[in-house]
Amino acid sequence: MSSTAIKPGFPEVILRNETGDLTAILALSSVTINGMAFSSGSEIPLELSRSISFPANRKTYCRKTPCDERDGWASLPLPLQGLHLELELGDLVAEGRTSVVYGARMIHVLENPNGPTITGFPVQALPSLCIKLAKPTFCRSLAREAWFYERLPEDQNYQGFVIPRCYGLFTVPLQPLSISLGSDIKIIPWEMLGTRAPFEYPEGSEGWRYGDHLPDDFGWPDDGRRDKADSPWNEWRPSASLPVVSVLILERLGEVYSQKEFHENPRSMIDIADLIDDLSSAAISHDDLKYNNVLHATDQSFVCPRHQYAHAWRFVDFDRSARWGKNMECDAAPMTKVARMSFLEVDDDDWFWGIPL
Repeated sequence: MSSTAIKPGFPEVILRNETGDLTAILALSSVTINGMAFSSGSEIPLELSRSISFPANRKTYCRKTPCDERDGWASLPLPLQGLHLELELGDLVAEGRTSVVYGARMIHVLENPNGPTITGFPVQALPSLCIKLAKPTFCRSLAREAWFYERLPEDQNYQGFVIPRCYGLFTVPLQPLSISLGSDIKIIPWEMLGTRAPFEYPEGSEGWRYGDHLPDDFGWPDDGRRDKADSPWNEWRPSASLPVVSVLILERLGEVYSQKEFHENPRSMIDIADLIDDLSSAAISHDDLKYNNVLHATDQSFVCPRHQYAHAWRFVDFDRSARWGKNMECDAAPMTKVARMSFLEVDDDDWFWGIPL
């Protein structure tokens, strides 16, 4: 394999731009994942390209009050000259409704998929990573989650401070690759999930009727934005004949917030309440806050400028989340207050299994 010498100052290019702002979400244009796919009984490297995220409609209580806020609702443009990262699938970390999460071992950083390896790149300069793989019927949900990571950028002290760093959404349709190889491709995690990873919705199920539906698909007012309606994900439906592999590449975090932590560490409640405020400052409500969506921060070196301390926890899983107009006081005031107070005023931990916050 050919290689190229590391450029002056390059160890930080995947983490920082020329102004010093963190830009993990714009660092990569493509990834190769080893250990995820096989064909004709042999493992094959699976190359995925960076894909567009899926914007949400605006959540609002004040339906009759117009909102002319437009900035920050479109998906980020795809990075045109990002790097290529080669990974190896690691250990199973978690399984949820929409996806499975695996650890990932970084192998190489390349200038592009067919380009030279960047020799001397200090892989240890990157955080430990994980791969969040959508189940075949939930690619739309993963694209929505990617949009919320874009709305919580590092240069505004969210990624790495409140949520994990995100390196973007990557997808590949399997049919063209199967045709080129002359045999079907099997995705190892999907095979291990068996019936928990169907390729289409069972007839008569809610998914069969509505698709991979999201909170803003029904009942949210049309305020004139076209970002969601014009997205290719808006009409996406899973197909057994046209399966799509969709992954988020994320910073790997630590253990799940536990009942023991809830009861024995009162300071952790303040920390999580402050994290809720951090989301509110970006006009976002998590709306699916529960134990396994709060993870311990493995890197606590970044001090949150909004609270003047380093948070010990991070929020994950944003596919059910919502965003309101930041300049709409009729939404910002009640949503911000309800989120924090609903958390702090509860006298037991039963709420922490799905209360909308």
